Amino acid sequence: MRKKNIIFNLLVLLLISFVAAGCSSKQTLEKTTVGTPTLFFHGFGSGYHAEEQMVNAAK
Repeated sequence: MRKKNIIFNLLVLLLISFVAAGCSSKQTLEKTTVGTPTLFFHGFGSGYHAEEQMVNAAK
């Protein structure tokens, strides 16, 4: 019975730690821009409008 209590207490402590760490993380609303270009290679299995779909998904 004591072993079950120890495991339960450790799980509760672990859960509280994860919740506290998640609440303290700073969220940024600012959009990050990266100067790396995106390369798109046409190949096997690519549809006619594949590039348009990729551009729309990137927007």
